[in-house]
Amino acid sequence: MGKSNINLKLKVKDYSNLKKDNREAVDYVISYGLKDNKVLRLKRKQIKPKYNSLFDLQWQQIIDLKNFVIQNNILAVLSMLYGINEKQFVNLNLFNCFAVYQTVLKEVENLLELEKNELYSEPTSKEKRAGIDRLSNFEHFPVLDALADGDPTKYDQILKLPYSVIFTKQALNKTKNEIQTNYYNIKD
Repeated sequence: MGKSNINLKLKVKDYSNLKKDNREAVDYVISYGLKDNKVLRLKRKQIKPKYNSLFDLQWQQIIDLKNFVIQNNILAVLSMLYGINEKQFVNLNLFNCFAVYQTVLKEVENLLELEKNELYSEPTSKEKRAGIDRLSNFEHFPVLDALADGDPTKYDQILKLPYSVIFTKQALNKTKNEIQTNYYNIKD
């Protein structure tokens, strides 16, 4: 990397106009030098997230958030969680914006890890032979359909529930299924 001066007051909209050396320096700082932060700064205004925990969000919002993260759609993520618009987004301090986004990414990663640890069960060999892996093509719909007892008219209502309720219900169902499996495998 050549000699570069980094302007710490860069805005998001300034990033695309940076010279190569400056862009590399900024990318390095973004990748390795930012501390977690949950507060966006727009001029002198501090914008806090509209949630305390991701579990406070509606299930539909969690689904959307995961998709936005996969798409690396920073504007959509920050718009959903902080209520900012595109004009505000491009005027955010670049480093603050990425520090906040980095924090959100860690929260989403922690949520995904928790889901994997608490909600996932390794399919049995019978389930694998029956083709259970084909359900993965439907993303969240098998869970939604099960929670709605197969009634699509209930989907919207369930998607509006806090994710804490959905997560707890899935954990309860998993535990019940494990107990039922254990019960049938007990030999008297």
